Amino acid sequence: MRSNEKKKMGLSARVFLALGLGVAAGIFFGELMASLEVVGNIFIRLFQMTVIPYVAVSLITAVGSLNLRAARELAIRAGSILLLLWVICLIAIAVMPLAYPQLDSASFFSTSLVEPRKSFDFVRLFVTDNPFNALANGIVPAIVLFSILLGLTLMGIEGKDKFLDILNVLKEALTLLNQKIVSFSPIGIFAIAAAAAGTLEVEQFGQLQVYLAVQAVFALLLGLWVLPGLISCLTPLRIKQVINAVKDPLLLAFATGNLLIVLPTIAERGKGLLRELAEDSKEAEPMLDVIVPTSFNFPDLGKLLSLGFVPFAAWFVGSSISAGQYPGFLAAGLASFFGDVSMAILFLLDMMRLPADLFQIYLAVDVLASRFGTLLAAMHTASLALMGACAMGGIISIRWKRLQVFLVITVIVTATLLGGMRLAFTKVLSNFQTKENVIASMQLLRNPIDDIKVHLTPPGFPDEDLETGVLQRIKARGAIRVGYFFDNIPSTYFNQQDELVGMDVEMAHQLARDLDVGLIFIPVHEKSFIKMLKNGTCEIIMSSLPVTEDRAQEIKFTNPYLIETLAFVVRDADRTLFGSRKAIQKLESLRIAIPNVPTLAEKLKKALPQAEVVILETLEEFFNQKGREYDALFLTAEAGSAWSILFPDYSVALPQPGITKMPVSYAVNDRDQEWLQFMNTWLELKKHDGTVNELYDYWVLGKSEKLKKPRWSVIRDVLGWVE
Repeated sequence: MRSNEKKKMGLSARVFLALGLGVAAGIFFGELMASLEVVGNIFIRLFQMTVIPYVAVSLITAVGSLNLRAARELAIRAGSILLLLWVICLIAIAVMPLAYPQLDSASFFSTSLVEPRKSFDFVRLFVTDNPFNALANGIVPAIVLFSILLGLTLMGIEGKDKFLDILNVLKEALTLLNQKIVSFSPIGIFAIAAAAAGTLEVEQFGQLQVYLAVQAVFALLLGLWVLPGLISCLTPLRIKQVINAVKDPLLLAFATGNLLIVLPTIAERGKGLLRELAEDSKEAEPMLDVIVPTSFNFPDLGKLLSLGFVPFAAWFVGSSISAGQYPGFLAAGLASFFGDVSMAILFLLDMMRLPADLFQIYLAVDVLASRFGTLLAAMHTASLALMGACAMGGIISIRWKRLQVFLVITVIVTATLLGGMRLAFTKVLSNFQTKENVIASMQLLRNPIDDIKVHLTPPGFPDEDLETGVLQRIKARGAIRVGYFFDNIPSTYFNQQDELVGMDVEMAHQLARDLDVGLIFIPVHEKSFIKMLKNGTCEIIMSSLPVTEDRAQEIKFTNPYLIETLAFVVRDADRTLFGSRKAIQKLESLRIAIPNVPTLAEKLKKALPQAEVVILETLEEFFNQKGREYDALFLTAEAGSAWSILFPDYSVALPQPGITKMPVSYAVNDRDQEWLQFMNTWLELKKHDGTVNELYDYWVLGKSEKLKKPRWSVIRDVLGWVE
């Protein structure tokens, strides 16, 4: 009998094995494992089914059974421990940048967020007018606050014991149900791991290995050494005892990336540890049912460790956060993390004057980093609950000898890890991209036509009979003449191979392909393109032309193929100033640059009469300015996003309220109605067959399903069993 018990594999071992098998299956089968995501979602939902009611019931019973004095004492003692944990984490965040190697420069490039940022409603999150709605929608902070208030009310009610007995029975039933679901963890973990490993695009992380490695190391250092060691210095518990007790929920939290679902297990394992400490643990055990669910509403160390992204972002763009800035940064970070983490990261990037584009990198790497953060969050919850309960049970005191040894080992281990990572990164990291690589290296999405000629200066063409229709002239010549503007990113511009590329270049290729003719690109200028259309030098201008009243008086525009958003391109530090119309109107001595579009200049002068509007010959004049020659550039958000890739110190600001839209079209000669009608019909066809959307996704949004390669897998790329 004993032999069979020894051979039986424990839950944590089975979960770990399932995790490993899931990763292996994902690597082997690749995207074929994506269908298992449904199984993983079912598994997590089963957990959530029991956890939400458990949080409410355990809080009501635990708080309701306390008296006012005990509740006040618990808040003071648990709050003091929570502050200590926060301080430890903030110290870790401050030393993490020591692992980053010294680099000459670094940068990040991505499309800017053009959508207005949503405000965070703390009131709605914590205060609900309908507790049942909060329960149905899993709004945990509101559920916790309601349960605590109800428990506090029960404190002073006579005859509450019968009601609390019923709730205790319900809590026990929920705990047992949760434990039953836990027994199926290996199945759920295998499905989650296989789906993630099979679909995760590892390539996108490239040089971000620095952040991922440092986050993982510090999450494990804090979660598996510092916090258990702190418990051993303040309670009779040993590090090994603590780790053995909570290893199952830690591993489950890491595998699922979900802290909420392991709260009941953490509470139960904590009670088991307290029973080992003292025969009479009746006073301390109930505290776990209060601390564990309540702690969910405060920034845990897993969340707080995400603050480390901001110093990493500064290092990534070749900057740094000075020692004098750290106290303000850490204090603001702690306060902002009481809300949404993503909102906090955006706020802190702005506060530290770092490029807004870096937020995209956070979203990408958080897929992996959050797993380690959730493991640390689970250990944080267990540590806070255990030390808080011990404090209430009178079994907490400083073991000075243990503390001294613990501090010495911690300093040595931390210094070794920091030095080792810095040395490894210095040797391994290479080939960091320059900021121009994304836009400058882009190629045409579709194959270009063979018969193409690109002029860099307007050529002289033989005289043609302009009374002949445009379509007839194109067919007779065997080529269409398309006018384009230089450096009209992302519409028409030259890449680093000196090839003319861009969304409208692609559209021109498609037009020539559909007409079965060659393609001649002719450079035009704001002052000359109308004349060049009228004298037949160009048949069409395909270069993202804004439709304006003054232009419409001289030439014809096709039906709009895009509707773009007018915005300001500003330095990252100034984007909040340009985020609202009222704020902009209050600014004095503004000097705003604008492309050579007179109508836009007139509109801007009416909206901001105090501003000096300067028309630029080229947009590079704005981005290459020295000092503060211009405060902002008035441009479309789509074009501004592309330029911000090349110049990540700038970002797009959308004034609120009332975002202004502007139609974008192609221009043709006003004398040929047949040509205009053809182009309108052709554009409608290209919208409906997906051409416009596909090219917009690629050139403006920076994504393309057509270019996305299947996830590398053994079955496809090594064995060749599937295509």
